[in-house]
Amino acid sequence: QQREGIDFTETFAPVSKYSSTRGVLAVAAAEGWEVQQLDVKTAFLQGRLQEQVYVVQPPGYSDGTGRVCLLYKALYGLKQAPRAWHEHMHEQLVQLGYSVSVADPGLYLCTRSEPAGERIVLLVYVDDMLLASPSAEAVEQAKEVLLSTFDAREMGSVSDFVGMHITRDLQQGTLKISNERMIADLLQKYGMSDANGREVPLSRGAVLKRDEGKPLDQRQYPYSALVGSLLYLAVTVRPDISYSVGVLSKYMSCPTMSHWLAAKGVLRYLAGTPSVGITYSSGSGGGDLVGWCDADFAGDLDTRKSTTGYVFTISGGAVSWSSKRQPT
Repeated sequence: QQREGIDFTETFAPVSKYSSTRGVLAVAAAEGWEVQQLDVKTAFLQGRLQEQVYVVQPPGYSDGTGRVCLLYKALYGLKQAPRAWHEHMHEQLVQLGYSVSVADPGLYLCTRSEPAGERIVLLVYVDDMLLASPSAEAVEQAKEVLLSTFDAREMGSVSDFVGMHITRDLQQGTLKISNERMIADLLQKYGMSDANGREVPLSRGAVLKRDEGKPLDQRQYPYSALVGSLLYLAVTVRPDISYSVGVLSKYMSCPTMSHWLAAKGVLRYLAGTPSVGITYSSGSGGGDLVGWCDADFAGDLDTRKSTTGYVFTISGGAVSWSSKRQPT
């Protein structure tokens, strides 16, 4: 029953960008950095409220007076709980000597005096923290300080972070990110676990247009849910389906059967390539940043607008990419 301007004001809480996470992992692979992970317990309960918020006494704990309780700290379910946690965490990190990046509000940097001059990179995504540094000793020291500051759980070497499954081979100097589990779940959910794979997500000759074909009953064919899941894969670990998902997402408001079949075609491509991911290697340019950009010419048949695509790589693997229809 919270009312804006009375029980809450600002609710936005920033998180680290996927491109920042991939960039840190790429540099870690190129330069042999130590990467560890922490998970903050009940993070939203640690933030202090700026507004006056009252709650009724919880069932089983009432004293029978009918009085209400004034909250000093946030609770899960409050609209400002994520922001209260972020502000508390930011304040604590600044006191510990971390400075926030101007490029990403979820990326913090610190230079420790012991070991002398070692850099610490800290990525924060809500209650997940990723620590990286050229020095394993510096990571251990930073981890001890964070564990004493926040009620957190030590997760060891990074293996899963913000939907990315991370596999590292220190002997080969490689680090791979993928998401086989989500692909398997999607295939099972849409009855395509035994589907034959295909070589490309969207055929070059496929012609998709608005209002072409029979309108789709989304109660029977959950087009928006499927494209949303594919979009998550496309922005985290599968740049190879970015163009296809970008095309399919244009028809979320009025999909037809041809659009549904094209979306299932992307699923068939994933069925044939479940283990494909992005691999960063210490032998691929030593962490150099390389970029490509291109565009088609009036490729959208409905609006005659062009589509721009770009990809930037570090250590031989993609860290930032996009396939997007131009606004004009």
